[in-house]
Amino acid sequence: MQKAWFYNEYGSIDVLQFGEFPVPKPGPGEILLKIRAAALNPVDYKKREGLFRSADCDFPAVPGCDAAGVVVEVGDGVSKLKIGDEVYSDIQHFTAGRPKQLRTLAQYTVVEESAKSHVVAKEEAKVLDIASFQPHPRAEFFLVSPSGHNLEKLQPYIESEKLKPVIDPKSPYSFSDVIEAFKHQESGRARGKIVISPIE
Repeated sequence: MQKAWFYNEYGSIDVLQFGEFPVPKPGPGEILLKIRAAALNPVDYKKREGLFRSADCDFPAVPGCDAAGVVVEVGDGVSKLKIGDEVYSDIQHFTAGRPKQLRTLAQYTVVEESAKSHVVAKEEAKVLDIASFQPHPRAEFFLVSPSGHNLEKLQPYIESEKLKPVIDPKSPYSFSDVIEAFKHQESGRARGKIVISPIE
């Protein structure tokens, strides 16, 4: 059995529950990870509140999908990963098996706060919004998808500290303090990635 935070209905932070679930078996093209750390994103509590609800949503829903871990089992047809490999990715995207071709970001100006933002790009410049499904009138919404290839390119910059990941100062939260991590995320005061680690 494995322990997990989950919810059986949409709602406030009060719908979160802690319990046990069977350890799944990986199917064809899937892998099983032992999670070492996970991260909360604003979309996690918005999904829990039902903002992105859909008729085909299966409960219980387990919050969070950004994770880092090690492969402990692989299903049939998996050739690029083996037991013991470390994985840093968006789990939903990774297991979906549908890698997307990313457009170059060089042609865009990035904004963060949708309609509240002040666009400083030239009139002819394209504006990319990665934060809102209802972007600024001049912006094109763009869903960022993780890419192992891109992460490999970034690795030397991270190791040389030319590129520094921003971790929220209150992180990491322990697995037993997930409620507090959600409260911090929902306060709007997070300054960087909210990390949950270690995961018992």
